[in-house]
Amino acid sequence: MQRRQLFTRIAFGAVGVVAIALFILALADFRGFAERRMSAALGRPVTIGALDVDIFPLEFVARDVKVPPRKGEDRPALDAKLVEARIAFWRLVFGDVVLLRLVVAETTGMYARDAGGHTNWSTTDKDAVPTEFPEIRDLTLRDVRIRVRDTESKSDLQFDLSTSEPADGREPALLVKGLGNYRGARTTIAATGGSILTLRSAETPYSIDLSFVSGETRIAAKGTVTDPVNIAGLNIALNIEGRDTADLYRLFGIALPASPPYTFTSHLDRAGQTWIAKNLIWKLGSTAMDGTLTWDITRKTPRLEGNLHATILDMKDMAGFIGGTPGTAETPTEVRREAARKELDRRAVPGRQQPVVAAELVIPDKPIDLEKLKSMNARVSLVADKVTSSGIPLDTLTAELGLESGKLTLSPLRFGVDPGHIAMDIKVDGNAQPVRVDIAGQVQAYPIKRLIGKSGEKLENTTFGSIGGRFELHGAGNSAHRLAASSDGGVGLIAGGGQLSLLFVEFAGLDLAESLGLLIGKDKPVDIRCGVADFKIKQGVMTADTFVVDTTDTIFRGEGAVDLGRELMDMNIRPKPKDISLVTLRAPILVKGTFAQPHVGPDMSKVIAKGGLATALGVLLTPLASLLATLDIGGGKDANCSQLFLEVSPK
Repeated sequence: MQRRQLFTRIAFGAVGVVAIALFILALADFRGFAERRMSAALGRPVTIGALDVDIFPLEFVARDVKVPPRKGEDRPALDAKLVEARIAFWRLVFGDVVLLRLVVAETTGMYARDAGGHTNWSTTDKDAVPTEFPEIRDLTLRDVRIRVRDTESKSDLQFDLSTSEPADGREPALLVKGLGNYRGARTTIAATGGSILTLRSAETPYSIDLSFVSGETRIAAKGTVTDPVNIAGLNIALNIEGRDTADLYRLFGIALPASPPYTFTSHLDRAGQTWIAKNLIWKLGSTAMDGTLTWDITRKTPRLEGNLHATILDMKDMAGFIGGTPGTAETPTEVRREAARKELDRRAVPGRQQPVVAAELVIPDKPIDLEKLKSMNARVSLVADKVTSSGIPLDTLTAELGLESGKLTLSPLRFGVDPGHIAMDIKVDGNAQPVRVDIAGQVQAYPIKRLIGKSGEKLENTTFGSIGGRFELHGAGNSAHRLAASSDGGVGLIAGGGQLSLLFVEFAGLDLAESLGLLIGKDKPVDIRCGVADFKIKQGVMTADTFVVDTTDTIFRGEGAVDLGRELMDMNIRPKPKDISLVTLRAPILVKGTFAQPHVGPDMSKVIAKGGLATALGVLLTPLASLLATLDIGGGKDANCSQLFLEVSPK
């Protein structure tokens, strides 16, 4: 046994002596040896101005180390005035490179990548980026400047690297300052890293304090990393703020719609190639959300997943989803007018009369960015306890957004309106040319009182029922406006229950005698038998197939159309009493104008015409005969509510 141990020691000793002897012989021309090896690896003639070598301890001092530019580049890949290194000799004998000390001074470097993904440090089609770094025990950087240029992302940044002077027994910290353009925007970077010794220490997390400003987006990250080389074991407080979340696509490839100014804070972690934002607080305008998001980059198409919750969701902050101006800012007048000019150009036909289009369009005409739509996949849910600024009263929201291979879905998308709801399924196919959009929805028990708002509070003896129905749109176009202008489908709404003030009904018909009598007498309620609005939509034009509001006193019938593309309205609602009204100046109620400037009111030309006839009769006949012009013997009949409900009810 002792002989075997002795033999082993002698064998290892002999190998060590031979290795040392060979190493010493190599030192005789180590500069030439190093130049040849580096030149062969990079495919370019690498030169070393001077090289001093000491064996015990093993130290190298290299001066004027130059790696020339690759063909087509204008700057050297490396120009180092001084590189000092002390290497652990015996670790080197056994194949491990351990730098006990490394000093790099007065050095400039270049890392460039072209549009094909090739770098100035590679000799093949693949990027030559080392995945393993030697262990460094002590690092000193003085006047080191590295330029990073990436043609594909339009980035060009210059970094100044240095190490701090040790103080109070602390290890020197790594200091980084960067300036230039990142993905087309002016960018500044400032970072402080922990001691170089902690880079490979599993027991001591590596500290980091980063400030990154690019364009109008500011990012701050502060905390520790257990495994900096593999970016694992993160304990990082992340803070992002900017004017528009859409800019995150430029920075990280995360496709989000336009937003008002925002802040995003979270605890950042990483599992494999998946980034995790935990305990996030995301404020967009007056909306605040919390939850968790993950960004998985392991696949060819990255994936965003998460669950978000908002106590209060301001729908104005979400306008970017349909191409609108988010937040409190209004869409500029010139933008709306330009959209109108484009719509006019689309409809103009040479040799024909110029079509009529609203001077300003309300429905956003901002194109969908198909590149963004196809750049990532997603599955994100959102629950809002309260919804505000929605145009029509809404209480809550539940939504699940899916994005797979360029196809976007919002299903389900449900707005709660106590005691009812509005539910929708939205599908956007970004692979179709042009983009295909399908929307289907239902309205259930929507309270009319909520829709009328404070105006209804002024009506005495009035109660309101609810609205139900269904709607669908099928269209093609790369904007909300183009979808509306090309859509086919229908809208069917039904209303029932409740009572209206008779005074309100009589005023709607301009029945002056009964209305004036009610002003000095007692108002009494009129039952609402039913209300039905059924519109057919063809090529963006909504035509009233059925429009009836039936009360026990008066029946209202409507006709006309609403053009979603030209954003023009032309509706005529005619009240017809069921009783004999002595004095009536009844006129249709007109719904006209544009979406930007709607007008709702009586057709005054009809009122004036009837008044003129009464005046003429008053001159020729007795005062009693003049009442004949305004005598309405009734004739309004009850609508068949059951049949109307059946026609527009959700199938």
